[in-house]
Amino acid sequence: ALLSHIFELNLLVHAFVRDVADPERPGVHISHLDFYYRKYYGRELRPQDFGVETLREVVTITGDKVLYLTPKMVLATQLDAEFENLGVFAKIIEAFRRDRAQRMDLGEEGAALKISTSRVGGAGDSGGKGGHYDTRRHSYGGKGGRGKGAVSTTVGGSAIA
Repeated sequence: ALLSHIFELNLLVHAFVRDVADPERPGVHISHLDFYYRKYYGRELRPQDFGVETLREVVTITGDKVLYLTPKMVLATQLDAEFENLGVFAKIIEAFRRDRAQRMDLGEEGAALKISTSRVGGAGDSGGKGGHYDTRRHSYGGKGGRGKGAVSTTVGGSAIA
């Protein structure tokens, strides 16, 4: 669930910048994150599913390793838009898991994640218009068209949630 969360928000940052193509809008403001998440993925981004209270905490759940908020509260990512290997997300999450496990072993109560099991599900389960962003070709497809409807990500022919 955490891997797909980080991947989806990273993809949202890059897709938004590409779709808008406006230098005055460098990304999604935190106050609009829920709207654009719903627009791109066809489902709601609920902080309660991650055991936190605000969208800001959802963004910074893994610290600033991948996603962060700029001083103007715009969602940003440290990763490039194009990858040769998406395994970088698994490596980042594994490093976060090890750090979290070490903090839990030391008795830090805030280190435990409280991700809801209802959060676990495919991006294609959204019932949206069926559009998708194919990370291999960096193009939009499906009935939803560019930037419209639900986004499901595919790698190697299979959907990633």
